[in-house]
Amino acid sequence: MKINSLFAILLLAGITTASAGDKSEAVTLPNGMTAILHSFPHTNVTCVALFARAGSICETDSTAGITRFMEKSLFRMTGSRRDVRAELDSYGGDFQSGVNQDFAVFAVTASGAFLFPILDLFNDVVRDARFNDSLAADVRLELTRRLEEERKNPDVQILSRYLSLAFREHPYRFMPHGSAEGFRVLTAADVRRHFEMAFVPRNLVLVVTGQFERAGLIDRLKNGIGRFERESRAFSAWRPESRHAAAVDVRERHGFGPNVAFVTVGWPAPAVSDPATVAMDVLVTALGNGQSSRLNRQIRVSAPSLYSVWSEYRTPRDPGFIRITAACPPADADSVRSAILREVRILQDDLMPEPEMARAKRMLAATESFSREGATDYANYIGYWATMADLDLARQYVRRIRAVRQEDVRNTVRTFMTDEQRVSIILMPE
Repeated sequence: MKINSLFAILLLAGITTASAGDKSEAVTLPNGMTAILHSFPHTNVTCVALFARAGSICETDSTAGITRFMEKSLFRMTGSRRDVRAELDSYGGDFQSGVNQDFAVFAVTASGAFLFPILDLFNDVVRDARFNDSLAADVRLELTRRLEEERKNPDVQILSRYLSLAFREHPYRFMPHGSAEGFRVLTAADVRRHFEMAFVPRNLVLVVTGQFERAGLIDRLKNGIGRFERESRAFSAWRPESRHAAAVDVRERHGFGPNVAFVTVGWPAPAVSDPATVAMDVLVTALGNGQSSRLNRQIRVSAPSLYSVWSEYRTPRDPGFIRITAACPPADADSVRSAILREVRILQDDLMPEPEMARAKRMLAATESFSREGATDYANYIGYWATMADLDLARQYVRRIRAVRQEDVRNTVRTFMTDEQRVSIILMPE
């Protein structure tokens, strides 16, 4: 788990507010949209972040990559603004955006003095973003260049191949990056339709952190972005991913140089709201987070020249995956894969030692603290939880981590990380 948060109830001028712990609160605006507010009184900056529940999870074979295309097309122009980015620059604002499998996010951090003009800009984009063929051509060129850079990243290519093997039906099989072939056929009209399906009030979470005056901010939200309406249309439905009946092990070639092989082994993993998530977080942190992690210590016994090894557990809205990846000399690839599987089987049979559990819990608690450091970090932190699950889960997260038992970790390994559900890939030099 990477982010976290908050909730109670009272009515204020037709707005529902819920205390989110500390100084945070969740606000339901008149149109049903959710806003999350958190004041940092000793800072001069404000972050406004908009999360839309639309990622590659909302795509099909014919629209793969469209959410990223939309993300790069937004905050460019509206009916009344010819250059949104230039206007943000005039406020000294730092604009960031991104898309993953479950959501797209757009965030602006600037002086608190410009909060209301920035909120007006977000309101205008949500209501009246414009798309045309000229903009689509510029975005297509930008994304094609980015794809060329991403092809040089081995882990992007490994992950893309892994997803295609691990998810045969569910749209998590699509990388949010998209493809050059897909971008060539997408039009401005396609992107507009996707935007109008994604940017409906029930699908959006607006987060404001930093410096603001609460009453004035709520009034601005209530009478601004909280009033826009758009007809809700459902995205294409998908079938739940069926379990693999047998392990999938593949060996392929890569073009990243002659002296390195890449090994990745993965299994299904729980969704963010599954109670097993916290045990999986402890497990993944113990396995591959830092030089003192289990994998770094144990795999070097059989492969002393190991370059690196790490573990990854993305906590998506639907059941996702845990993946262990290593880079090593080509001659060691098979022994590294065997060592990874050996450590997993040990954890199926034996309880994780208590000192190892304690180290992982300390690291997770520290990560939670770092996620709350400033206005921008905290906006991402609470926006993730409000978009992906329940804010109350975030408030309970550290307590739940501390309550994880050795038996919980072992049961999680036995449930998810079985040989039958394994997908492994070894990439050898050409």
